Amino acid sequence: MEDLSILEEAHICARREHNELAPLRPEVLHCYGVDFLSNKEVLEVFENWQPQQVEWLDDSSCNVIFEDGENVQKAIRELAVGEPLGLWTRTQPLSVGSKDTKKGKARRGGLKKFCLQLRVASEADRKDPTHSGHTDSVYYAHVKEQQAMQKQATELRRMKKRQRQMTPRHKDQTPSNAEATAGPEQSAAAESSQAAPEASSPATDASKVLHGSILTTRLASCGLLDPLLFLKAPAHSSQGSSKASDTVPALDLKTSLKRAEAEYAAVLNPASGKAPAAMAKAAADRGRTQRVACKQREGTPGRPGGRDATPGRAGQQRGKKRRPVEQEPRPVSEAAPPQRKAELLPEVEAFLKKHGVRCKRYVLQRSFRSIKYAQQEAAKTKAMAQKQSNAEKVQVENIKPVEAAKNEGESAWDQYIEVNKSFTSHGVFMQTVAWKVEGRRVLSVVPHPQMTDIEKVAKAVQKPVASVVQCKLKDISQETGFPVFVCPPFGYPPDADGRPPLLLVDSSVADLKKPLLFDCGLTGLCITVSEFLRSTRAACIENLARPNPRRKVLNDPKPEGTVRAAPSELGALTQLGEVKSSMTSPASGAASPEPAPEPAPITGDRSDLMEH
Repeated sequence: MEDLSILEEAHICARREHNELAPLRPEVLHCYGVDFLSNKEVLEVFENWQPQQVEWLDDSSCNVIFEDGENVQKAIRELAVGEPLGLWTRTQPLSVGSKDTKKGKARRGGLKKFCLQLRVASEADRKDPTHSGHTDSVYYAHVKEQQAMQKQATELRRMKKRQRQMTPRHKDQTPSNAEATAGPEQSAAAESSQAAPEASSPATDASKVLHGSILTTRLASCGLLDPLLFLKAPAHSSQGSSKASDTVPALDLKTSLKRAEAEYAAVLNPASGKAPAAMAKAAADRGRTQRVACKQREGTPGRPGGRDATPGRAGQQRGKKRRPVEQEPRPVSEAAPPQRKAELLPEVEAFLKKHGVRCKRYVLQRSFRSIKYAQQEAAKTKAMAQKQSNAEKVQVENIKPVEAAKNEGESAWDQYIEVNKSFTSHGVFMQTVAWKVEGRRVLSVVPHPQMTDIEKVAKAVQKPVASVVQCKLKDISQETGFPVFVCPPFGYPPDADGRPPLLLVDSSVADLKKPLLFDCGLTGLCITVSEFLRSTRAACIENLARPNPRRKVLNDPKPEGTVRAAPSELGALTQLGEVKSSMTSPASGAASPEPAPEPAPITGDRSDLMEH
């Protein structure tokens, strides 16, 4: 047996140790040492135990999924060598590529041999969410390099093949052709030694034909102005050529070459003289067909000839459309336009960039402000119509179809969620309420459609209930610069004492599985629970949310344990009875339990929370 230490090389990534607190996955086998192995090769190693799928964790570790736990134990027992080291089992030397060898394909460098370390996988053996194979994988970079080298080698072989096809080699020469292969200088000397043309006999004609055919094959790959090209003239010798040789005086090779070069380099200059009649006729035939003049009645004597007699202005031609100067085509930039994307408020974007928050942005179909304004306009139109209905019935046409179809008791958030289903269906809608407690800004985040319990807020900040005052929309818009009806959970400037806002969140948020949704005006923000708690360091308060007493309870056939995806009223409606005295942001969606990080305890001063 080979020494195992030879096959154990330095791996790309470190080994993932077993987490005792994580539950086991008995049907999954965790493998370490799969550096530079492909998905096909990993399945080939465990093909005797019917593997189903491979889950890659990094360049050195992966999980192989089997049908049941028995196949996992069989694979560990049959591949093991020596005593197991704790939970890890070392395998015997393995190899891949035997299938290609059986099919007759030679594997470059022989079979790949390696050793693996195996153990039963757990729930903690998952791929790092920040790991990307296209940027962090050494194996992917190696594969790209190999593909580039193969492509370069293929192009080199094709180029060599084209060169061989362009310059053919003739090896079927016989000793009788020695006179032709003696060299071009001797052939040229033999041709120039003949002082005067003589009538050739049949024997000499046959030798010339043979001589020309050999030169034709040898000089097929030469250039256009190669001097040896003119030695092929005897190959076309015939009776016609012999007669032409009697009339045309013979020229030496140098003179013929100069004449051919002069004819090749000559360029016809049409400006020097008139074109021949044939060329002029061909050019006329290629143009537009001339109209045949038809016989028309003569015009009235003494009257101008109409449009033909109207002279055009300076620099213009009659019959062409004149275009203003400002409509002339301008040079178009070749640079691609910037890609449009959903953008949040500048303060919110700065907070997300500072803390590295991973989130999604959605463009809303309609904002809450536009829906609220449309409802107010519809109410005014309806009131005016009721005043005029005493005399006659007036049909209201100015009410928008969306608002006219809604019930009178339906709130603006109901329409908001209905119109923006492309955003609200991705998670749980949350509403944020701003409070002032003795000069300190406090933000409370509760799931939709519940409301914030003021007593819980006062208890969390250790202040009396009378000191907890809800902020007005106008004050928040002036202090933060946010649009009206917009209250995100972060992005606020510090107060006069330099303290950031204190963020409180209901403890039920920690059990949500779906991400949290926040309204940011024209854009919706989708963020996971873990990212929200990590970036904001919000304090989880138990029973911070309470039911909305003003909301109608609708019959919903949904099972227990779920929250109905319905809109919420503003937090100020329970106290002041009008929208202008509150600042909330809604939330809705279904909830399901999921493990979440432990909430941070509340201290006397949370100045370290929500750094902006």
